[in-house]
Amino acid sequence: MTRKILTVSIAAYNVEKYIADCLDSFGEDAFEKIEVIIVNDGSTDGTLEIARDYELRRPQTFKVVDKPNGGYGSTINAALREATGKYFRFLDGDDWMNTEILEQYLELLEDSDEEAVYTPYVRIYEDGGDADLKDDLAAFGEGVYPESAFLNMPIIAACSLTYKTSMLREIDFKMTERCFYTDVEFACIPFVHVKTMRVSKLPLYRYRIGRTGQSVSISGIERHYKDLIRVCERLLQESKKEENTGSEYFQRYIVTQCTLVYSFLTRIRPSAERKASLKQFDGLLKCHQPVYEATARNSKKVRILRGSAFIAYRPLCRILSGRHN
Repeated sequence: MTRKILTVSIAAYNVEKYIADCLDSFGEDAFEKIEVIIVNDGSTDGTLEIARDYELRRPQTFKVVDKPNGGYGSTINAALREATGKYFRFLDGDDWMNTEILEQYLELLEDSDEEAVYTPYVRIYEDGGDADLKDDLAAFGEGVYPESAFLNMPIIAACSLTYKTSMLREIDFKMTERCFYTDVEFACIPFVHVKTMRVSKLPLYRYRIGRTGQSVSISGIERHYKDLIRVCERLLQESKKEENTGSEYFQRYIVTQCTLVYSFLTRIRPSAERKASLKQFDGLLKCHQPVYEATARNSKKVRILRGSAFIAYRPLCRILSGRHN
């Protein structure tokens, strides 16, 4: 059997409405080169049955891992244990690939030996708004870039990245389980070990925006903001490791995510519990002084909150969250 060029981890939790479109997007031309691991994360709808049908019809391409619910990170961990492809990436069960360029993308991977491959993605809006291309590396042309080029590189979204499977295993990469917002970990923790990256302009990933219950919606933030704090805490711990201390890109990613905590918690309804969580997180950052100082430089909200000893928390929430209060 020919070795697979790419393993794709599909996080599948109660996505029976979308999963067929997701799996159909791989197209028959890619079946020989691609391995699709569908991780059913304790779905209570018909997701598993649909996934099993694809596995039955195309066992050389589709593989189902059925497990109790463990959160997004657990699906990546489960798929990585099973992966046989040269490269590894993820695709959410409610998103899909650009079928027309997938074969071209696989040929690019086949000829690549870089630790990471970047592609832009397209945001598709559920409300019917115009789709838009998101290219975090718009200033970078196609080609291979060394580590020195990462110094002032913009933050890259997780869905734009494909990593060498062997590298992920060598660093024993594992994502936090039973936690939302962990795609951030995929985007930046392995990236510290990337020495060369290939940049492609193939818009591979189709990212659905506006689905009810998404973690970046107001209701999602209200339910899961503590998970964002938990992810930031992990990144701060990772930043202490010797291999991470010299990575300016990793440090900037941490600052970006920590700043997001203040932004999220002032977009939702204020409460004593949420204020306490924010103050506790702010106190934690004081132990990471460079991050603490950078968040203040980056955000007027942070400066207002700290300058008022968080007395401005409720007024700021009412101004920024508007009708949600």
